[in-house]
Amino acid sequence: MRILKNTLSFIFFCGIGFQLFATTAAPLLTADEQLAKMGEVYFKFFTNGQPTAETVANLTTMVSLAKIDGDAVYAFANKYEFAEFLKTGLPYEVLTPPSLEGPAPQMSDYSKKALSKSASGAIAAFDWVHYPTYTGYQTIVSTLQSTYPAFVKYQTIGTSMGGRDLYMMNVSRNVGTRACEPKVLLIAGIHGNETFPIIMVMRLVDWLCSNYGIDPRATRILDSIDLWICPMHNPDGTYRGGNNTVTGAVRYNNNGIDLNRNYPPLPGSGATPTYQKETQAFMAFEKDQVYVVEIGYHSGTEGMPYPWSAVSRAHADAAWYNFVGRRYADTCQHYGPAGFFDDICNGAGQGYQCLYQAIGTEKDYMNYNLHCRGTCVEASAAYIMPEASLENYWNYHYRSLLNWIQESLNGIRGIVTDSITGRPLKAKVWVESHDLTIDSSQIYGDLPYGNYYRPILAGTWNVTYSCPGCTSKTVNGIVAQNNRATIVNVKLHCTPTAAETVRKPQSNKFTIATTNGSIAINCGSISGVIRVGIYDIQGKLVAALTVQPGSKNRTVVWNGADIAAQKVGTRCYVARIESVEGNFQKPFILSF
Repeated sequence: MRILKNTLSFIFFCGIGFQLFATTAAPLLTADEQLAKMGEVYFKFFTNGQPTAETVANLTTMVSLAKIDGDAVYAFANKYEFAEFLKTGLPYEVLTPPSLEGPAPQMSDYSKKALSKSASGAIAAFDWVHYPTYTGYQTIVSTLQSTYPAFVKYQTIGTSMGGRDLYMMNVSRNVGTRACEPKVLLIAGIHGNETFPIIMVMRLVDWLCSNYGIDPRATRILDSIDLWICPMHNPDGTYRGGNNTVTGAVRYNNNGIDLNRNYPPLPGSGATPTYQKETQAFMAFEKDQVYVVEIGYHSGTEGMPYPWSAVSRAHADAAWYNFVGRRYADTCQHYGPAGFFDDICNGAGQGYQCLYQAIGTEKDYMNYNLHCRGTCVEASAAYIMPEASLENYWNYHYRSLLNWIQESLNGIRGIVTDSITGRPLKAKVWVESHDLTIDSSQIYGDLPYGNYYRPILAGTWNVTYSCPGCTSKTVNGIVAQNNRATIVNVKLHCTPTAAETVRKPQSNKFTIATTNGSIAINCGSISGVIRVGIYDIQGKLVAALTVQPGSKNRTVVWNGADIAAQKVGTRCYVARIESVEGNFQKPFILSF
């Protein structure tokens, strides 16, 4: 810390001047104290008038912007970011961290189920009136699964920098299976000091399951949608003050990084960051999923800032985003108090224009890289919601959240198959004169069913369906309506070259043993083995394995990595042995 103080003092003397140093020495010490204790500093600074786009662009690469209010800009920074900010010479004021304002929230370990009756008469697992300790958080996740085993299954997809578990909960009537349903993703707690969303998404699980068969919305969602929920993306930030309190929670992770600036940037918008352990875990999990819609929940202001955040241009589906965003906001405003949820363009607007520029956000990544319709919701002005307000804010939001989840069922949807074999295809779906390559706004179907879901605003659309090895087909004049689905099933003519691998009968001349995430192929008595190939069900080569000539070991192992050494997902594959005797193949399912 002494080195940091000397460095900052040098910056002030050499870069800003003695007079400014004299007037800001006190807040500098306060900043030092925050940086030492919490790993970040919370402050506001002034830009002498509404900041220009150029000013914001410079600042957003320097610190983590949180809110712009006239010429006052609120931000967080680690020690390196704050040192860069000081070079600007802008006047600033160090603020009390949000997690240290007001009385400390009362915590619960949720060791005993506090059963409560909902308005519908359903019995919920918890009463949701306290924040959980870290142990309590683990208990909630496991208790939701044990209380509703037909609907809830969770898994640990990795650990944080501090070694805490990163959970992903699957919630569906078909939990644990790959049903022909749209996938929906909800993420909370990517900023550790934004705590209300953590409670809200876990309470949603409880509400859906306890109201199944009672409330038609809960029943429809659980019967028709494959819901995935990460309640806490950044547990180290939330429990920075210790596992038994959210007092002292911080925005950044244990490495002093804003995880919502740590995803791949849109092309041309910024430099690729060094991905944190938490980001790596989520990207590894998400890359094999085909999500239809997604929300990343936040706090600190109120409204829905939809894509894009990194660039000023409108998303190809900006009109649809505005339609669903306005409905989310209008519903919140109807059930909330006067002035609620109107900070961001009266409730909904493009993130870049209505909030501030942010590069490397999870929302932009989901849209551009994973072709999902993802957005962000700023759920409350308070970062650390007083526990006495948790019930009220749940009631302000939950109807909007239910509406958003059900958007995955609306628009244009159907199944794409091979017209010759009937096998399902992972088709690319492109809306003509609408989708934009620069936005990567096309969507893709999902396997093993070939089902696709294209949320879109009401209108008449021409849609092109394509798949490698198949002849593309454009279906003209598809009429889409708001708040309902238009079903369009499509058959593509696929060439024998692409389909022959999966159409041939399986061979009994070799065996396959599957383990968790890998397989062992015993070549049996097949002589002159040249290569063992792993193909997907579309006939595309995924991996090539070799057997050493003359080797007595006739078994080769595939570790589930493709040609690019990237782990593939759980689905059906075909093992094909090429030898001097001929070619032999057999299908199998790789699972993790």
